Amino acid sequence: MNCRVCGGIMEPKVTDIPFKLTGRTLVIVRDLPVLQCAQCAEYVIEDPIMDKVDTLLDKVDPRLELEIVGFSTKEYHEDHIYENVVKSLQAFFIRDKDLLDKDVNERSITHKIAEYLQYQFPDLNVDCEYNRRGNHGAGKKTLSTNESVFPDIVIHKRGTKKENLVVIEAKKKGRSSGIDRDKLADYTNPNSYGYKVGLSLVFDIREKRISEISIYKGGNEEKADKKWKSLPDLVNSVLFPGQLSEEPS
Repeated sequence: MNCRVCGGIMEPKVTDIPFKLTGRTLVIVRDLPVLQCAQCAEYVIEDPIMDKVDTLLDKVDPRLELEIVGFSTKEYHEDHIYENVVKSLQAFFIRDKDLLDKDVNERSITHKIAEYLQYQFPDLNVDCEYNRRGNHGAGKKTLSTNESVFPDIVIHKRGTKKENLVVIEAKKKGRSSGIDRDKLADYTNPNSYGYKVGLSLVFDIREKRISEISIYKGGNEEKADKKWKSLPDLVNSVLFPGQLSEEPS
C-alpha cells in the first residue's frame, strides 16, 4: 500500500494516537496498530481497528479532560482459553480448597475463581453476576423467555459483544443445574450474547473436586468435546503448587 500524500510505502507500526472526543475531552489510545508512511509519517487506521477504537471511545467519560486507554490486539483462540481456565481452576484448588471444606456459599467460590481468571486474562474484564448488556446499561435477559439473568462468571470486554469469551455457571453437587444449562445455551447463541464457550461446573463439596462439566458452544451442548470434558481430570489431579506454571504474585 502506498501513501496517499507522498506515494511512499506504508508499513505496519504500533504507536500512540490522540483522539478529540468532545470540545474538552482528549483521549490518547496507546499501542494502536496503524499503517504509517516510511517517508512522511502519514498514517492510516484500518477499518477493523477503527471499529475497536470506536468501542473504546464510547466508554470514555465525556466529562474528563484527558483519558489514556490501551488498545489490545490480542486474540484468544480456544486452546489458549482452555489453558487459562485450567490454570485458574488449578490455582483455586491449590490455594482455596478450604472454601470447599467450609462449605461456603457458591458466590464465595465463584468470586475467588474469578480472581484467578482475571490474572490469566489481564486485558479483559472478569465479572461475577454481571447483569448488563452493551454499553448503555440494558439488563441481561434470556432470548427465549426475556427473563433477567445474572451469570456467575463472565470473561468479556464490558460494553461490546465482540469479545465475549467465556461464561461459567457453578453449582454444588445436589443442586439442580437444569436452569443454568438453559441459560448457557442462550449465552452462547450467536443471535444472543455469542460467548465462545459456556461451562456448567458442578463442585462435589464432600470429595473436594469438580464432579461434572457441561460445555456449550453456538447455543448447543457439546457432549463430544473431549478437550473440555478432560478439564475436571486435569484440575482434580493437582496436588502441589509447583504444578501451576504461573502463579499470581
